[in-house]
Amino acid sequence: MSAIFAVAGGAPLAADSLERAVRDMAPRGAERIEARVAEGAGVAGGRFAWEEESIPGPIVADDGVRLVVADASIYYRDDLRRAIRAATAAPAFAPSGDSPAHLILDAYRAWGRDCAKRLEGDYTFVVYDRASRTLIAARDFSGSRPLYYGRDGDRLIVASRASVVAAHTSHRGEIDVAALGASVAALLNVGEATSYRGVSVLPVGHTLTMTRDGRVDVRRHWDPPTIVDRPASFDEGAEELRALLTASVDQRLVHELATARFLASPKTS
Repeated sequence: MSAIFAVAGGAPLAADSLERAVRDMAPRGAERIEARVAEGAGVAGGRFAWEEESIPGPIVADDGVRLVVADASIYYRDDLRRAIRAATAAPAFAPSGDSPAHLILDAYRAWGRDCAKRLEGDYTFVVYDRASRTLIAARDFSGSRPLYYGRDGDRLIVASRASVVAAHTSHRGEIDVAALGASVAALLNVGEATSYRGVSVLPVGHTLTMTRDGRVDVRRHWDPPTIVDRPASFDEGAEELRALLTASVDQRLVHELATARFLASPKTS
């Protein structure tokens, strides 16, 4: 679990303002904070100190062109690396690193704004491309890690908490009474509205893109897989399920450490 904050467009925020926004999300992790300011954008992230052993690498990955901040666990990493190599024109670029943020960075280098389609895992992330002045933010299909967005004039704000986005929009935390009423009536997960005016939740399985001209587009990147080949018998199905679950759990283990996991879901594509 990590905290994500990013802005693009409008007047840039200073690094200390980015860090302050992450500290406002301390329940998601702010004992270690990293922030980067680029022309036209800024990104920051935070995590708990105890996560350092299980999440190697930087909170913000920066290859000089692209900035990536992620709240993520990426699975089937070897498969992903092979797909990246296959998708990259020769000579293939050297891998950025092994952290979730580095893997997402390399996926973006290979597939651009469509990279979330190729990722398996639990994630939210933000990529800012200095060259194209494009920001993308994405959320996996399971929705275990939140991400919200809003506008303040020309500026787009993205964060792990709706209250933090709300504090930076032109509405400055004003409550959306209609949306709050829907939540009180238990009409949850209906639409993108939140209890804060001007703040939307990024739907699960969707990617948000903000281009150089300030246009924002939100599109679905995930659809339920189609099952084509079915096992011929119950026993074959049981063996296939065993293999899928074994591989899935293996992907979620940190082999150098004692690890506890919930039952893991098999690969979806």
